[in-house]
Amino acid sequence: MASFAQFDTTVMRGTPYDLFGTVYDYASVMHYKPKSWSNNGQAVLETKDPAYQSVIGRATKISFYDAMWVNRAYRCNEQCDKTKRCLNGGYIGGSTCKCICPDGFIGYHCEAPIPGYQRIITWKCPGGWVFANGRCYRLYPNIYITYDAALNFCTNQRATHVTFENGVEKDWVVNTLEEMKFTGDTQSIWLGVRRTASEWLNSLPYYQWLDGQAYNDSLMSIHDLGTEEGDTCGSTDGQFLSIGPCSKNSNRGFICMKNFDTACGGRFRLRNKEQYITSPGYPNEYTDSMECQYVIQTRRDRRIEVTFEVFGLDVTSGCQDDYVLVQKSYSALDTGKKYCGEGLRNKTLTSDGNLMILTFISDMRTSGIGFKAKVKAIRPRYGAGRGEPTNFLGSFYSVFSSNNEQTQSNSYLESAWNIFRNMDLSNILR
Repeated sequence: MASFAQFDTTVMRGTPYDLFGTVYDYASVMHYKPKSWSNNGQAVLETKDPAYQSVIGRATKISFYDAMWVNRAYRCNEQCDKTKRCLNGGYIGGSTCKCICPDGFIGYHCEAPIPGYQRIITWKCPGGWVFANGRCYRLYPNIYITYDAALNFCTNQRATHVTFENGVEKDWVVNTLEEMKFTGDTQSIWLGVRRTASEWLNSLPYYQWLDGQAYNDSLMSIHDLGTEEGDTCGSTDGQFLSIGPCSKNSNRGFICMKNFDTACGGRFRLRNKEQYITSPGYPNEYTDSMECQYVIQTRRDRRIEVTFEVFGLDVTSGCQDDYVLVQKSYSALDTGKKYCGEGLRNKTLTSDGNLMILTFISDMRTSGIGFKAKVKAIRPRYGAGRGEPTNFLGSFYSVFSSNNEQTQSNSYLESAWNIFRNMDLSNILR
């Protein structure tokens, strides 16, 4: 049987490799895992940006820069209008000549930022869900049930029937439906549009999304079947919005949709003010199949203090199901410690350095209220038995780089003496 090694022997040293203007891509589907080629089970690859250590080697689809490289390498947009411009780093690509937007931006020209774009590290939805247009979608191509039954199914997952507010979202729904048709028997899907019987009887046909907003028929033409009795519901075959009986479900699948939860992790840079982080959905119970990473950073001469004011997760032996994994330093050897149940309720943790990583995991079963934690930057406590020891030069660096922020003393000399007096002197020779 062929082995992996037989396909990984090309010598690239000295061989030019055209990047076509792309950057180093942690999210590339081609990136290796941290422990690739490891002989002892420890990490071999360590990212320069610690926020992406858990990202590399886990991609399940091509990234923005993967697609950019392919488009430029194979000149996929040669036939496109060269005057069209994409904003925020987007580019024109593919046979449709539309803007391909980087993570965190949407719109025909990538002009609209998604809330949280400056903080989110990975735009990843819960297991089984697909991320697009700043939302999470779950496809059910071969479950044919009534409109209300499908809506209840989505509601139980804190979602609703799929909708589209603009042309970009409509194109995604239409293209996704075409894929569903190709892979199964689905010919149409329910949409989150309704017309009530009273509106029909008053001769005032009015179509609206489930949230009460009026439907814009310029996005997709309406084909009203003219049913007078009872409420009528919307569906689409990709060409028309059909308004008809809510009970008809032959070969009609559905798509659940919900907003991307920006509370699910991200990068938090601490300065002078404290911040709060929460589990997704808090103060409601967290949802199933979540994986959220909170990367908390501060300046080099500070440490991070995290106080869990609320902490309630499912309890299992060894915290195997729902848990928070705490890594108090950025080191490939720091595999972290798991906490579940009420293991961190009213407890405070302090980082070993200027970085701490919390990873929240939930399975597909029992959930809980989750957590709420206050995070802030603090001054390290020097000396034996008083926190993390420091070296001699590091102590003086803290004093002379503080701009008087770390001490209330009137002179640098007195400040240095106070630190020196309380130090663990064995650390001077480290």
